[in-house]
Amino acid sequence: MQEVILKQEEIENIIIDDEKKDEKKTLTKLPEHRCKRCNRLLFYGNVKYVEIKCPKCSCISKIGKDVNKICIKS
Repeated sequence: MQEVILKQEEIENIIIDDEKKDEKKTLTKLPEHRCKRCNRLLFYGNVKYVEIKCPKCSCISKIGKDVNKICIKS
């Protein structure tokens, strides 16, 4: 009788563990953007276009899908 109860508890634990794994899979991880010179993490996320200065090495990075399409009007 005790073996049956233990097996039932093991099955419940397995089901709970599987549900936790599914929850972790549903979270989407944002892409990380790092400095090209020193590899420091600058930010997480999706952007259209951004210029960001690394606080560690002062390198200016241009990040985004439209990096080559941006026109600066003077």
